[in-house]
Amino acid sequence: MVAFFSAAFDSSIARASDVYIAQASSGANSGADCADTHAYTWFNAASNWGSNSGQIGPGTTVHLCGIITSELTFLGSGTSGSPIELLFEKGAAIQISPGADANGIINLGSYSYILIDGGANTPCGWSTATNTSEGACNGQIEDMLYGSSGATCPGGSCTTQASAGNLIQGTGSNIEIRNLQIGPAYIHTTTGNGGNDTGGAQCFQDTNGSNWNIHDSKLHDGEWCAVFAFTGGTMSNITMTNNEMYNNSHMVALGGANAGNLNGFTFSGNFTHDMYNWDTTSDADHADAIHLFGATGTARSLLIYNNIFGGNTGGDITGQIFSEAMGGTSNVVIFNNLFDMSTSPDLGAANHAWGPAQCDSGCYFLNNTIARQTTTGGNLDLGYSTYNMVATIENNVDQGGASLVNVAASSPSLTLNYNAYGPNGGDIWVWEGAFYTSLASWRSASGEGSGSFYNSSTLGLSASYKPNSGSLLIGAGVNICTQNPTFCADYPAIEKDMAGNSRPGSGNWDIGAYQDPATGTGSSTPSPPTGLTAVVQ
Repeated sequence: MVAFFSAAFDSSIARASDVYIAQASSGANSGADCADTHAYTWFNAASNWGSNSGQIGPGTTVHLCGIITSELTFLGSGTSGSPIELLFEKGAAIQISPGADANGIINLGSYSYILIDGGANTPCGWSTATNTSEGACNGQIEDMLYGSSGATCPGGSCTTQASAGNLIQGTGSNIEIRNLQIGPAYIHTTTGNGGNDTGGAQCFQDTNGSNWNIHDSKLHDGEWCAVFAFTGGTMSNITMTNNEMYNNSHMVALGGANAGNLNGFTFSGNFTHDMYNWDTTSDADHADAIHLFGATGTARSLLIYNNIFGGNTGGDITGQIFSEAMGGTSNVVIFNNLFDMSTSPDLGAANHAWGPAQCDSGCYFLNNTIARQTTTGGNLDLGYSTYNMVATIENNVDQGGASLVNVAASSPSLTLNYNAYGPNGGDIWVWEGAFYTSLASWRSASGEGSGSFYNSSTLGLSASYKPNSGSLLIGAGVNICTQNPTFCADYPAIEKDMAGNSRPGSGNWDIGAYQDPATGTGSSTPSPPTGLTAVVQ
């Protein structure tokens, strides 16, 4: 999947032409450089798109110069190996006042093979291996005045509280977006409109388009930020990697309708954090990192790994990975993720790591760390489900929540083993509606294997949620590759932990998202920082 995009958008491929545009024409109005730009209206004119000399077509790079204050509409497609590229030159941005209309700020239409690059060789997302930013973004797309009453927007006091369009939208396939700051779409505050602001706008929406790849970018301050709608037929091969996503109510929404199908969604190396700013007095817009829904749609082959889900989730959170009421869900594979979310203040948040969870077959939840350093701040649990749930859940750390596992579904089919349960606010497990306050009683009800254990004092996690020397987690997990060689052949990324340390080729693994380097074969990477806060740009 990733290889496809690398080939399709290789910057070394010769392009037909380079065209420079700005808000207004300048110099000779030739489009030859940023001193002689065409106006944005030249880009939006159908007569300037095609295969003739001087037109925008496959292989053309359209360079954006300076601040553009008008919307852009694509009117043609690239081809495989020769996409049409929209490239932000140094300091370029698209700033719309008050904000996007129903056509979006960048409207890709139904066109395909398009690359949007916020700046050549300027990745600005996140590295979860080191838990550090890749850097500041060069290019940015933003709504200037959409936001809660009384809030401060990029253009001054927010003026517009109505829901509106997307910053980027399209229905075509083979789209790559990289190195770009997408947001703010809508500055939302918990006090705006008397504490019940139901307005909002989205970062981008793909409707029925396959092969979208969004990476190394910042996406922030959107209601439902990244939206993939499969409303008929099959949407396939959606990839989001190495992005920082923050101040969004929904980081990612995957919505099916009209018997639409999603086949292939990869979410890896992303840092999602902070949803508290979308709390309202009426819980108008529940928050999730990844929300999968649609009673008539089906979803399969979802791969979620090496992500950090953190920050202040607020009180309107449902779950970090929330799959609900689909026509069918299968092959959901979740591993090497850190869930360290909190709520402040605690407003009764659900705050499930995976839940409500629906899975019909082929699902795995392995080597994840679900942890807080305290037991305050609302619930935090490994899983919650009222839907059909068939899954293997092993090698996970679970501490710091009001409850540990909550499976309310009738007759679930779960393989539970090698999970480490630690200090929490209630010592509670729930199985088919019944509460259990000891691991022994929980094991009897759920069938959890003897490799799992509970310690009420400590599991030996560091401040960055890695196992300290002597931690109970070290060597206490099952070797997934020995247990299930086919799984490791299909998902080789699990052979390393989130920090890039190799797990042992033979012998037991550590439990959780991080392997102690002394027990693996890789080298240690720097410890991640703590106390990070989001800054709206």
